[in-house]
Amino acid sequence: MVERVVAGARFGDVLGPLRAAWETAPVHVMATEGPEHVVAYQNARSREAFGDHVGEPVLAAFPEGSREALDRVLATGEVVEVARRALRVRRADGGGVVMTYVLAPWGEGRPCGVVVTAVDVTAAVRAEQASARARLLGEISDAMARAADPVAALQALADALVPGTADVAAVFASRGDGSLSDHGAVPEGPVALALAADLAAAGHPPPPAARDEAPPWDAAVSAGETVVLDLDEQPLDVVAGDAATGAWLRAVDARSVVVLPLVVAGVLTGGLVLLTTRARGPLDADALAFLEDVAARAGSAVSEAGRRRRQRQVAHDLQHALLPAAPPRLPEATVAARYVAGAADVEVGGDWWDVSDLGAGRIALGVGDVSGRGVPAAVVMGHARAAMRAAGYADLPPSAVLSLLDHQLVELVDPPDGPPADGDGPRFATACYAVVEPGVDVLRVANAGHPPLLVRGPDGRVSVAPLPAGAPLGLGLGGYEDALVLAPPGSTLALFTDGLVESRRRDLDQGLALLAGELERLHGEPDLDAQADAVLAALAPGHDAPDDVALVLVRLEAVAGVLARLDERVTHPREVAAARSRAGEEVRTVAGRALGSAVEHVVSELLANALEHGAPPVDLHLRVTGARAVVEVSDRGVALPMPRRAGTADEGGRGLALTTALSTRWGTRTRIGGKTVWAELLLPRG
Repeated sequence: MVERVVAGARFGDVLGPLRAAWETAPVHVMATEGPEHVVAYQNARSREAFGDHVGEPVLAAFPEGSREALDRVLATGEVVEVARRALRVRRADGGGVVMTYVLAPWGEGRPCGVVVTAVDVTAAVRAEQASARARLLGEISDAMARAADPVAALQALADALVPGTADVAAVFASRGDGSLSDHGAVPEGPVALALAADLAAAGHPPPPAARDEAPPWDAAVSAGETVVLDLDEQPLDVVAGDAATGAWLRAVDARSVVVLPLVVAGVLTGGLVLLTTRARGPLDADALAFLEDVAARAGSAVSEAGRRRRQRQVAHDLQHALLPAAPPRLPEATVAARYVAGAADVEVGGDWWDVSDLGAGRIALGVGDVSGRGVPAAVVMGHARAAMRAAGYADLPPSAVLSLLDHQLVELVDPPDGPPADGDGPRFATACYAVVEPGVDVLRVANAGHPPLLVRGPDGRVSVAPLPAGAPLGLGLGGYEDALVLAPPGSTLALFTDGLVESRRRDLDQGLALLAGELERLHGEPDLDAQADAVLAALAPGHDAPDDVALVLVRLEAVAGVLARLDERVTHPREVAAARSRAGEEVRTVAGRALGSAVEHVVSELLANALEHGAPPVDLHLRVTGARAVVEVSDRGVALPMPRRAGTADEGGRGLALTTALSTRWGTRTRIGGKTVWAELLLPRG
């Protein structure tokens, strides 16, 4: 070999006295000739480590070399030192190499070539990497142990691995059946994700898409094996699974993907997915061994995170099943309601809202908030909302409705078999309940430790309803009181849970002031849904707060204003005809002959039925608004009227059938000391 090299006339002259020194030197020595930097000489150590490359361009043998540095040395005669550089060429034993080397010119006058003197620092680098990985493993373990919850622990893990070990780190939870994917279904996104700053321009990876076939790593990962995908060898579209992910991988110049199973007690609980770009290169065996150690520590955290995610989904589905799908359509009021769950990493709470059409123009409004989170809170919320709605139809005043709820929730939040094992079950609930009393321009309200409702008057001014303080529900303290709040037609009522007005940045008073200001600003907006959206955007933008938000806006329309009214007491059947006549005349005056005649028949049948089957005296209340005529007949009896089919020979039994035919709808409500039968007749359009 030496004879072959020194045969080169110019380089041989230089090599002569250095030959013996270089051949026995403990460092790697290589010399190149000419502008193409062709290898002219390698010493024994270089040949032993990398093989004989004499006669080849040095950059063909060592692509990681710097052409710029070689050209500079050849052109200027400078000496250039290159810091540690990993070489793609493998040693004879197959291991990677990290070198530190110096480039120096050779030749008299203008340099004829470059002498490369390199030192193998692989062992030192590996020792440093091992030490750094040991420190990182300790930091990861400490960060995961100190995290507030499993999701935060996994995010700490992902953050620790980027950018030191990989360019992207993502943690996925299994579906609970020992696999990470469900072929044909859209998979869930990562529980935790970290992205190197260098990839910010490309944005976050697209959300996972459904696959028709199993991904290339599925079987191996399910079996507990680490999978390394070299994107120079694997079809990128197969790895990506969809066009958007493929485009993103190309945009970041992805080089490799590593999928590590997260296993607890032999059960796959999730996967740790790492991506490296071409600038970093693939992960070596030492890095993979380190990551498998990390994955072993993360398995239990991802298992708990997956369990909590599934429990959150169950609570979310349960809560939405228990809440109204949409607010009711009412003849004299418009309703807009919103429910927004808290931040994605927080379990759902027990907030609820309800709007009930009680009939005869009475509207029940309720909001509430159960303490605690998750399935237990959602279950208690469902009980509370159902009980509130049922009590409203019983014609109970708001204070009595809350007293009933208080007694029921005592049993729910303090069950005989004790609290939940985790001690995190609901302890109490707050609520605000109101009933719109038609025809008298007031709202009857009671409160149980809940934020007060706001009223925007017809002039656009907003006030906080002054409500007596009441204890939260479920404590058994009772003592609720009714308050009357002025709410004429044209008013808008705002009921809400504390997540809308309270946060870490503002207290209740500040939140109420902010809400009042926003409602006043929106006074001229005709679309109540647009108002609700604007309130959420102003008070809960993006809503990444830990608490849920429920909001109900109710606008009492101008048509609710009373045009005619009649209130009479009837004690004997002979008084029915006169009452019927006066009722018909009141209606004909403001709504026409046809509706007046229909109201006469309804009044006559309901009065006669109450006098015959109920307990006098009987009170008649007639109210005509811009939308409907409402007839209410109350007596002291408790037996509810039951429609029946009258025979051809029967003299009676047709009253309720006639009422059904003439009215838009009719109904009954019980109350302490009697009942009320009511009927509504809509005014003709135009």
